[in-house]
Amino acid sequence: MKRKLALLVASVVCVSSIAAANSAPTADLFPLKSGNFWTYKVTDPRGKMSQSKWVVSAAKEKSGRPLFKLSSGDTVKVYSKRDGRTYLERIEYPGKPADGVEFTPAKLVIDTNIRMDNVWKWNGKRSRGNAENEHWQTFPNEKVRVPAGEFECVRVGGLSVRDGVMVYQTRWFAKNIGVIKSLDVQGSQKTLEELLKYRVN
Repeated sequence: MKRKLALLVASVVCVSSIAAANSAPTADLFPLKSGNFWTYKVTDPRGKMSQSKWVVSAAKEKSGRPLFKLSSGDTVKVYSKRDGRTYLERIEYPGKPADGVEFTPAKLVIDTNIRMDNVWKWNGKRSRGNAENEHWQTFPNEKVRVPAGEFECVRVGGLSVRDGVMVYQTRWFAKNIGVIKSLDVQGSQKTLEELLKYRVN
């Protein structure tokens, strides 16, 4: 009897451990915590190089969800997070508030629980402008080397169409770090961003 009881207890402990492991939070692919920052080397379509630094700060909540501001120069991107997903809510230009845009519905940027060959779409519109369509999918993970180092990345690619103009976008995300590299291609024009340095809490 004691032996059966011991085996039963051991089984319960084992199952509980497995359940705890399965419910453990997945690493964040876009960690938007106040104080985090990323600095990128930017190569524009003419081959000119510059740098951009994006810094996270907290914003007011929306419908009970915390918002996060990602600021660089005179551009502020406002994101929300829910169920492991990161959404772009709007883009603000503090010096030119009339130029700001809000996305309806909010755009899915990345899902922390993303899987190979996941596909998603965004069909919506900006607060000023015509309807837009975006089609995204994931590709096999790959190692990416940038000035900040080498990272194992989740790669996602998308095609956006706005006012008849097509833009191909590729993003590489590293767990608990964020965007490592991005590439936008519009016709023969390419814009490349590569991570130079970062701080993630």
